[in-house]
Amino acid sequence: HRIEEGGVYAFVGPTGVGKTTTLAKIAARFCLRFGADKLGLVTMDTYRIAAQEQLILYGKIFGINVCVADDEVSLARVLRQLSDKKLILIDTAGMNPKDDRVKAQMDVLGEHLQSISKVLVLSATSHYQVVHEAIERYRANQINQAIITKVDESMAIGGVLSAIIEHRLPISYLTHGQRVPEDIKMATRHQLIEVFSEQERNMFKDSQESASGL
Repeated sequence: HRIEEGGVYAFVGPTGVGKTTTLAKIAARFCLRFGADKLGLVTMDTYRIAAQEQLILYGKIFGINVCVADDEVSLARVLRQLSDKKLILIDTAGMNPKDDRVKAQMDVLGEHLQSISKVLVLSATSHYQVVHEAIERYRANQINQAIITKVDESMAIGGVLSAIIEHRLPISYLTHGQRVPEDIKMATRHQLIEVFSEQERNMFKDSQESASGL
């Protein structure tokens, strides 16, 4: 089930992976298909004002208000207010996976509100071990799907792919730039193989060039 077809989704993941921009891309795709009046946007990022402002700015572009929720009670209230929406996207604070607040965040999203699907956003530029640890900390058994960002900045997507496959997480989207909503693709098997092959070709070409330059 694709996010842009409806449901309630919380975007979680480490700092700096591009959660808010990725969420905005999916929101924009949804608006084009179903209209902004069917979309609800929520931010739980009460730690960083800039992140909140970024989502509020996207909300203004789409013509909708962004709701702020900072705990279980306010999140439950906001979700009740938005119950007539076809799609609700929840932005959360980016944190170091080792931060104790990660557990608290996942508890708020998980224990009382089973209807929320958790989407783990991971960067293609991260090393295998970093991704593996992030998936563990964000509790692989609670994550419903993964999105890989920054494919355009990555020399080798193999590390992030290996970690995601090991944890048997489905991959729903790939993002490859900052433009909203253009720089996002469905993560089909064909698409993943294409990205992987292109990187392999580039690495081979680079090694040939450096060898001929010696």
